[in-house]
Amino acid sequence: MSKHRRDSNFLLARSLRIGFFVAALGLLWMLVPNPSEWFATTPKRTLPSDTELLALAPSFTGLSIPRPSPREKALAEFGKKLFYDPRFSATGELSCANCHQPAQYFTDARPLALGRKELTRHTPSLVNVFAQHWFFWDGRAASLEAQATGPLEAVDEHGIDRSQAVRMILKNHRASYEQLFGAFPKDLETWFLAHPDLNARPKEPPLELPLSLAHYTLATIDSTLLQSRIIQRAANLGLAPQRYLAKTLYPGRTGTEAAESTYQTLDPPLRDALERVFRHMRSALAAYERGLVALDAPFDRFVQRLEALADLPAEQQIQKAFREDFT
Repeated sequence: MSKHRRDSNFLLARSLRIGFFVAALGLLWMLVPNPSEWFATTPKRTLPSDTELLALAPSFTGLSIPRPSPREKALAEFGKKLFYDPRFSATGELSCANCHQPAQYFTDARPLALGRKELTRHTPSLVNVFAQHWFFWDGRAASLEAQATGPLEAVDEHGIDRSQAVRMILKNHRASYEQLFGAFPKDLETWFLAHPDLNARPKEPPLELPLSLAHYTLATIDSTLLQSRIIQRAANLGLAPQRYLAKTLYPGRTGTEAAESTYQTLDPPLRDALERVFRHMRSALAAYERGLVALDAPFDRFVQRLEALADLPAEQQIQKAFREDFT
């Protein structure tokens, strides 16, 4: 076939393709009710106005402040004693207040918390925890009661198990305990006296980060260096990075196989008594933490000033509130 003929065939084929495309476009144009909408520009997203933001302010400030009953106040006083008692630790020197220091708004002003060793996370403040629904940085506790004793049994924090904690209640806080909860269980006291060196704790499965959340955590780490280290450590163990995160983010619990074995051999009534006293300890610590309320921070005063200036135009409200609050 001559070169001239090949070129002619190529031009014909291209012309046919263009013709079919134009015809199809014309057909669509006739079928669509308002084809001009195809080319309409997307409206710009606008930020809420100052007036709209001010209208939302009550929803942010309308917290229901806890008003404890006389019993709850007594429970909180007992919890306060436990909170500041360093004997609830493996070293006898570490109380809850070591990390949650009142002078530092119940945190410790450290980049990473320091228990029996430096931990992997910052100490969260306990101020206004009454308004929270989830606890610990990863939200693994759904109540203050569930959170309160977690650090006691964490191996790198207080480093004791629940039988040791309950033994401390009997030895050092019996009178306060019995005022609130009645007599300390006699059979449990007898067991402690007969076995002064035995500890008992339930065998619990190790906490793991859900795999889906580990995927998200890995994807949102904003440090390339940290991501690289995680990937390398996971590779060294033959694990996918997200699986490595899921297995290692939580601290281990305190306890030995001997303590777990002892717990399993306890008679059910004795085991129930141990758990009951430990739950009472949780409720006391939670009652104290629930009362750590502070609603007079500079931002609170700023919002209150905005509300007091509600009759002014929105721009003047904000300008006046900033000027009076911060100059």
